[in-house]
This record gives sequence, C-alpha cells and structure tokens, in this order.
Amino acid sequence: MRNEVAALSDPAFADRVIGGLEAALASAISDVFTVAFFLGLTAFVVVLFLKEIPLRKRGQPVQNQAGEPPRAVAQPGSAGGGD
Repeated sequence: MRNEVAALSDPAFADRVIGGLEAALASAISDVFTVAFFLGLTAFVVVLFLKEIPLRKRGQPVQNQAGEPPRAVAQPGSAGGGD
C-alpha cells in the first residue's frame, strides 16, 4: 500500500498517511477491547446476583402445576405404524 500512496505524491506524505492509518486502527481496536471488557465484567457481576434454579434430578418425573405426574404421550412412529 505504501507504494501506491507514494506513487501519488512524495514519500514523506505517504509515511504520514500510513502512520495515521496505523494509529487510527490501533485506537479503534483498543476502544473495542475496552468496551468488550467492561460489558463482560458487567455481565459477570449480573450473573452473580441471578437466582439459582436447580435442575431436575435424574429419575424424578416432572410434575405439572397441579402436582400430578404427566401423562404418557405416544411419539410419532414409535408404535403401531408398520410400514
């Protein structure tokens, strides 16, 4: 890229343009990582205050709101669908 810019004008101008582009890119990347760091830190702190909902234990049936175990529902293709 330096050669293309140098072809348009003198080499000192090309060096200033390339240096400016490098500084702009470095600044932009730094800003993105700074914002991402604080978003991640905020998310971590929020997670610390979330209420823990325990998972269902293995082998225990799920109960509906009335406290009754669910009825068995036939899965499609599981029984009686002989091809």
